[in-house]
Amino acid sequence: MGVFTAINDPSVYFQQLIYTGNGSSGNAQTNTGNSNLQPDWLWIKNLSATENNQIFDSSRGVTKRLYTDLNYDEDDNNSSNFLQSFNTDGFTVGTDSAVNGNGNSILAYQWKVNGGTEAANTSKSINADIQVNNTAGISIIKYTGNETGSQTLPHGLSAPWWNGADGPSSVFIKSRGSNGDWHACQSPMANYYGGWGDDSGYPRTMVLNENYYAGNGSAGTDGNSARYRADMDATTIYLGHDSTYNGTGGMIAYCFKNVPGFSHFSGYIGNGNADGPEIFLGFKPGFLMFKRWN
Repeated sequence: MGVFTAINDPSVYFQQLIYTGNGSSGNAQTNTGNSNLQPDWLWIKNLSATENNQIFDSSRGVTKRLYTDLNYDEDDNNSSNFLQSFNTDGFTVGTDSAVNGNGNSILAYQWKVNGGTEAANTSKSINADIQVNNTAGISIIKYTGNETGSQTLPHGLSAPWWNGADGPSSVFIKSRGSNGDWHACQSPMANYYGGWGDDSGYPRTMVLNENYYAGNGSAGTDGNSARYRADMDATTIYLGHDSTYNGTGGMIAYCFKNVPGFSHFSGYIGNGNADGPEIFLGFKPGFLMFKRWN
């Protein structure tokens, strides 16, 4: 029987770890997966206390964090109380209770990209520094916007993905330099609505840190895609002039594409029944994210 997955050992590129905090600086955590993994994108949540979701990445550096449940700008802690290092098979945390509360159970989701190594890309109207892993279908994009409409941003991911569609399957965009919502641009949403939003309809994006549905609230109730546009194709993410997509204070974007046996982004229609719909992924997932979009 042939091997279906393009990645025979997913633990090379993604692992999850639950650890116990001790409140002390230098608390090193070692992954338990089949392969060693030095994370480049790290999502940490304290399961025992009321703490925000913490996002770190090797492009911005260990001292800088964002919160998926808040619209705050980037928090920069030069004393390394949050994350202290990305290690060859894990990471080390400081004293902050969100990542190392004494006696607390803490969950860390970790993705491997390119070891923090970025490449400058000047092929589009907005220049970007990108680290990319096309095997796992992940890229991290650092850029500075210009708050000008009809701009283009490179994403670095090769196309097509495994089912023939072009470009990333999912893009998460966040302003680093000022408060602004997390915007989630999902290709399954575009397929469901029959295309990305234009001036005759709402832009098809969601806000990660709020309970808005697609095209509602700060995602653009006026349907003004010239302002809120964030669709994508085989090489490009298209941005409007809104500062939450295209801000001058610095931006970060996390991009993913479908990779068989490793990642899958799709939509489904609920039925409200105890026996709900079955969503076929082709593999057993280690991380699930759900968001109602209508």
